[in-house]
Amino acid sequence: MSANLIPARSGVAAFVNAYSKIRIINTAGHQVVDTWAFPLPSDPSTRPHKRDGSAAPVEFLSMSHSRVAMNSLRPYVGATLVSNRSKPVFKFVHDTSPGIHDTVFAPAFLLEMLFLPELEQQGGYHENCSDNLHIALQQALASATNDADGLDLSKIVAGLKGHTPDPLNIFMNIPWRDGKVGQIDWERPQSKPGDYVELEAQRDLVVAMSACPNDVTDINGGKPTDAHYEIID
Repeated sequence: MSANLIPARSGVAAFVNAYSKIRIINTAGHQVVDTWAFPLPSDPSTRPHKRDGSAAPVEFLSMSHSRVAMNSLRPYVGATLVSNRSKPVFKFVHDTSPGIHDTVFAPAFLLEMLFLPELEQQGGYHENCSDNLHIALQQALASATNDADGLDLSKIVAGLKGHTPDPLNIFMNIPWRDGKVGQIDWERPQSKPGDYVELEAQRDLVVAMSACPNDVTDINGGKPTDAHYEIID
């Protein structure tokens, strides 16, 4: 089985069949992988509707719903992660890392990155996970070999309207402090080279992954690197 590349600072998307597993590998040991999932098919006629009659947003893996379903701020082996409709998306089935992952942090996006003084010297733009998601979905749409998958993915892209759901931040180490304030810190991943997690798809999915480009904090050990993934049927 050959591993597929998630290039440093970039994103990729892949179709994963129901009950297949996706293994996400921390190749260098200090790389966070922001991860999203969108169930297929994406049919507007099956969506719950808002009171004004317009279609609700597309279905996606939701961190706020998953925290409630897991009764935990972190995923763990045996946990089920769910969508914004509280339907199962992933079962967290294997983890060789210390189990430190994050469900709280939003993905960085262009305007946030522009406000970091450290990046102004780089011309203002910096790769970011939000852009990486949308680029990866567009690339997957362009390369889809199955007409049905392509149609479903086009509905997802159109339905998102540029919105970026909060990702599952695999290997991300965001410890929270005790006390009433509940402050959090940004720290280096505790995983080691080759650590991986396996997520079992509970439905047909398109899964997007971004090798987090953050190089101004210790989130990726200060140096974003490649990561890899495998699909296990």
